[in-house]
Amino acid sequence: MKILLLLNLFTIILFKHFNCEIFSAIDELEYLAESEKYILHELGVIRDRLNDSYITEKFIAWLDEVRKRDKEDVMTYITNPLNAFLMIKRTTSDTKLITKKYPEESKDFLENIKDLQPTADDLSGAVEGLLRLQYIYKLKSVDFANGVIDGVKTRPALSPHDLFVIGDEAYKLKGKDYFVEEYLVLAYDKVLKGLDPLKEVNVDALLLRMSDVYNRTGDFEFAIHTIDEVIKRNPTVDIFPVVRRKMVADLEKYGNSILIQQEDPFKEDFVKDRTWTNKKEEMIFSQTCRGKNTKSPKEMAELKCRYVSNTPYVKLFRFKLEEANSDPYIVLFLDVVTDNEIFHLIENSKSNFARATTYDASGHRRTSKTRIAKSSWHYDHQNEIVKKISQRIEHMTGLSMTTSEGLQIQNYGIGGHYVPHWDHQIQEAVQYDDGLGNRVATTLIYFTDVEKGGYTVFPYLKVRIPAVKGSAAFWYNLKENGQGDYRTRHAGCPVLIGSKWVANKWIREAVLVSFLSRSNCEIFSAIDELENLAVSEKTILGEIANFTKSLNDSKINKKIAAWQNEYKLVEKDVLAYITNPLNAFLMVKRTTSDVELITKHYKKSSTNVLEKIKDLQPTADDLSGAVEGLMRLQYIYKLKSEDFANGIIDGIKTRSPLAPHDLYVIGDEAAKIEGSSYFAKEYLELTFKRVKAGLDPLKEVNVEHLLLRLYDVYSGTGDFEKGHSFLDELLARSPGVATEKNIEVAVHRSENRARQSLLTTELDPFSDYYNRSSKWTSDKEKIVYSQVCRGNLTKTNAEIAQLKCRYVSKSAFSKLARFKIEEANLHPYIVVFHDVLSDDEIEFLKVSAKPNVHRAGTLSTTLDVKKTSSRVAKLSWLPDEKDEIINRISQRVEDMTGLTMSTSEMLQVQNYGIGGHYVPHWDHTVKGQKAFSTNGNRIATTLFYLTDVPKGGYTIFIYLKVRVSAVKGSAVFWYNIRDDGQGDYRTRHAACPVLIGTKWVANKWIKEYGQEFRRPCPPGEFKEVFERDIYIPFLD
Repeated sequence: MKILLLLNLFTIILFKHFNCEIFSAIDELEYLAESEKYILHELGVIRDRLNDSYITEKFIAWLDEVRKRDKEDVMTYITNPLNAFLMIKRTTSDTKLITKKYPEESKDFLENIKDLQPTADDLSGAVEGLLRLQYIYKLKSVDFANGVIDGVKTRPALSPHDLFVIGDEAYKLKGKDYFVEEYLVLAYDKVLKGLDPLKEVNVDALLLRMSDVYNRTGDFEFAIHTIDEVIKRNPTVDIFPVVRRKMVADLEKYGNSILIQQEDPFKEDFVKDRTWTNKKEEMIFSQTCRGKNTKSPKEMAELKCRYVSNTPYVKLFRFKLEEANSDPYIVLFLDVVTDNEIFHLIENSKSNFARATTYDASGHRRTSKTRIAKSSWHYDHQNEIVKKISQRIEHMTGLSMTTSEGLQIQNYGIGGHYVPHWDHQIQEAVQYDDGLGNRVATTLIYFTDVEKGGYTVFPYLKVRIPAVKGSAAFWYNLKENGQGDYRTRHAGCPVLIGSKWVANKWIREAVLVSFLSRSNCEIFSAIDELENLAVSEKTILGEIANFTKSLNDSKINKKIAAWQNEYKLVEKDVLAYITNPLNAFLMVKRTTSDVELITKHYKKSSTNVLEKIKDLQPTADDLSGAVEGLMRLQYIYKLKSEDFANGIIDGIKTRSPLAPHDLYVIGDEAAKIEGSSYFAKEYLELTFKRVKAGLDPLKEVNVEHLLLRLYDVYSGTGDFEKGHSFLDELLARSPGVATEKNIEVAVHRSENRARQSLLTTELDPFSDYYNRSSKWTSDKEKIVYSQVCRGNLTKTNAEIAQLKCRYVSKSAFSKLARFKIEEANLHPYIVVFHDVLSDDEIEFLKVSAKPNVHRAGTLSTTLDVKKTSSRVAKLSWLPDEKDEIINRISQRVEDMTGLTMSTSEMLQVQNYGIGGHYVPHWDHTVKGQKAFSTNGNRIATTLFYLTDVPKGGYTIFIYLKVRVSAVKGSAVFWYNIRDDGQGDYRTRHAACPVLIGTKWVANKWIKEYGQEFRRPCPPGEFKEVFERDIYIPFLD
């Protein structure tokens, strides 16, 4: 058995080193689940050697979790975002808890597991993914704490230390104070209830963190109240009264005048005017992901399902097409890839996965919190399946794949998402410098069914496309005049439960865009990475368990036992586990924050074990990304933090409640994420409540840190009164671990943050309200994006009635096999081709994408690809030459669309991670962006769905009220450019965060050149809706 474990470990180390953002992909969590076993094994060695009761209890709990996971299903386990977070926490934070106690004795342990452990970034990413899920899907922190996701009990409740880690990690995330408070309070509440028997939560640290959060948000009363608790616990520490006096002085000076009104993630209201803001778009995105922003029955009645044939090939075998929107035209092709194709492509993608990127204003690809997934690029010449899918997209769309980009396969991690964005380049961005032109169309293929979340949404079109395995969403990014269609702004909703694998193909006007070389894995950004982490977690858990055997530490032993029990859930069904964003976050947390929690008291003795697992562990960015993914899910789908804390996602109990430490980690990570202070406060306060309620029996939450974080979050947002209340509680607590120097530094930091943010206004993440009479802003678009993702902003019955389903044939081949086409929008024309990829092709795309998958990015104005939080997924480019299958898919796109693929970009396969999404964007270049250097703009986009996404993960066109579900084998196709060559700004679209499930898509961008005599006239008269100022008539 040990030899087998070592062989598995060797395989993991050979192909994976977990400095790779585990939170950004479920696939990474699978590896971590295996690594966790080895970590646990190594922990067992320490346990045997030290005979420490804490380590023994921690080991047993960890072992029980792993056994439970393995017994059930590893994939099922890690696709639960709470499990994913806990797995990361176990192998990071929990490991540190153990090794901190015996630092010398843990040296070998740390050395043995250093290559297996997730990183601090993984833990942070996992927490951020959880917070994203809460924010998008309006999930309560208390639900997450109780293992409840969307109303479903998905796992046992999180421990106080789990909640503390969430709160503490959320604290480090900017703008997450709301969640920081909630999770810290939940952690504290559980501690007070005696639910932290191993005393893993440092109560003084928790209270200090809470006080810090309150102080930095200007809530001086709460900060003072909290610091008072610390003073009670530490009457001999002189610095606390000094801190309290400063808070009192701030309260007397400012009162509540600089209290930052935190963004309520559950608020739905926004001012409905024409002024567009990011906040409004976030709300619309959240609403759309949650199904609250939907088309009216009249609009839906206009949308049809039909068979289509756009090339001679599909005259023989037509594609099934569902219309998602009429104008711009967004469609979903059903059954476009086979299970075998999906399997092959996913497997090929895993070996070269990288954090999915977005393009920044300079045209460079960069990883970003707007896109949490991992991706791998696959090309027709490298893979036969990718080639076949490229051909299939050509058959589906009738567009040529010659200038399309490679197939990008992406896997979404914890809360993996892609915020509202356009696939085409916009005026502010530079044009692509490769000569292929703008992204004329997008095909997004779903490789997996996503149980919850993971929709592709067009918030402004009220379009939400579920991730259905084998389906593909397709839409044009450009109008007929070559201008970007801003209505196609779409996003990928965070994956709430499940794993989201997608493959997208951007079809360019004229050659393929350059892509990022492989970067750190960013586990949170792709479910595929979470699968890897699930594997690694087993090793990590084993190493940590072995390490703790001899420590005789009862708390650690209980922690290990809990971890082992949780890991059993992972092993029972890895994909099912990690596609639950709470599980995914928890897995990242377990392998980061929890490992640290376990080993921190044994720094010397844990050195070796930490060294052993370090390459298996997620990073701090993974944890942060996972938390941000959760918050994205909460924001988009208006999910309450308390629900997340109770393991509830979208009203369904998906797992047991999160522990106070889990909530603390979410809150703490949220506090570090810009704009997440609302969630940071919620989670930190949930942590504090649970700690106070005695729900942190192992004392995993450092109450001093929690209170300081709460103080920092509140004070940092100008709420000095509440911040001081937490500081007061901290000062009132009995002597603790925190030193005067640590507190002095923390107070100094929070005071600086508070002064820097005195004029900031914390927005309510749960509000859908925006001023319709004022100028349109990115905040407004976020609201619309959220509404479309949630299905709240939809077409009318009249609009729906105009959409048809039919068979199409746009090539000689499709005359024999016509494609099934479903209209999603008429003006601009967006259609869904059904059954355009076989399962075999889908598997092939995934397998092909995995070896070179990387974090998906967005194009900047200079066409650099940058990783941003607007696109959370991982992708891989697949050129047609790579394989006959890829070439065949390119040909299929040509058959579908009638457009030539000779100037299309490579097929891009993507997998979305925790809260994985893609914010509203255009595929085509717009005014102000550097033009593609060859082959013109992206005239059309074909987006294949390589998976079904149970919840979320829609492809949405926010201004068209189009929401295309991720249906495995289908593909969405639309034109990005109008007949006059100008970009069709109505095609602004986004990928809603995957709420539950895994989202794999593949997109093909078709370029302008070569399409002169191929592009069909649009159905009906073209109507200009708005230009760059984004005039949105339906908001009137």
